[in-house]
Amino acid sequence: MGRKTDNRFRSILQVATDRLRACLADAPAGSGETPYLDALVLLAHAASMTKEQLFATFEDRIPGSVLTRYESFIADRCDGIPVSYVRGVKEFFARDFLVGPGVLVPRPDTEILVESALDELDRLDHDNPHVHDCCTGSGCVAITLACERNCSVTASDISREALSYARRNAVALATPSTAFWHGDLLAPLRTRIADREITRPAIITANPPYVADNEVDRLTDRGWPEPALALAGGRDGLLVIRRLVRDAAACLSNGGCLMVEIGADQGPATVGIFEAAGFGDVSLIRDLGDRDRVCKGRWYRR
Repeated sequence: MGRKTDNRFRSILQVATDRLRACLADAPAGSGETPYLDALVLLAHAASMTKEQLFATFEDRIPGSVLTRYESFIADRCDGIPVSYVRGVKEFFARDFLVGPGVLVPRPDTEILVESALDELDRLDHDNPHVHDCCTGSGCVAITLACERNCSVTASDISREALSYARRNAVALATPSTAFWHGDLLAPLRTRIADREITRPAIITANPPYVADNEVDRLTDRGWPEPALALAGGRDGLLVIRRLVRDAAACLSNGGCLMVEIGADQGPATVGIFEAAGFGDVSLIRDLGDRDRVCKGRWYRR
């Protein structure tokens, strides 16, 4: 890609697509499979246009300043940097969330977790219920719930770097009252409940690490850029989920609901973990691909 080529938007996009296809041919599965879309999104970002505006100017010559920016973006993408990290944002539930190295990029599948929590909130018969989001990362789940419903939202994560993104997103998306706490899983929540600083939550949501360690090692060896801390779930991918389910039982209000995002092959095992911990009404919620995506259970105090 360079200035000796046809410098119309359409031609530059095709050159960039071909370059990405070659550069990312050996990328980990799922990270380099959309060279045209990646090139298109980055070109729109470089030109400060929507994709629709870009299509309308396809036959125009690309300004030199835009081409320089675009070449830098494509070089970063060829180095394996995700499109969302290059742009610095990722859309989730029709909102843009700030992301970058050190935080997991929000996935469309996680919107199933949000939709499940919103359904549960709509069934509650009291105002301003407390919702806690564990392993909050960029804060996409916690902030979306705060934006969509009248509820008191708290959140926690073990990564200080991830929490810095979450707090910036809360300000950017006008939910500064959302409280973000640093700590391991639900430890910050348990402490504040014990000190009577906060009520027990009616809902706990979580998108915990649930990828098996050997798979995370394989991804890391191949240059996967997202933090292993947000992915690695132990030998079978269920280590963190086991701890989370046990801790949630000590935190939820009577009849409170725990909702956990899981891997597509982890449904039956996660149901067993919920039931062994004493949760009732345990069920699986499937995503748009008809795969198990969320495990949900209710805690009744004895």
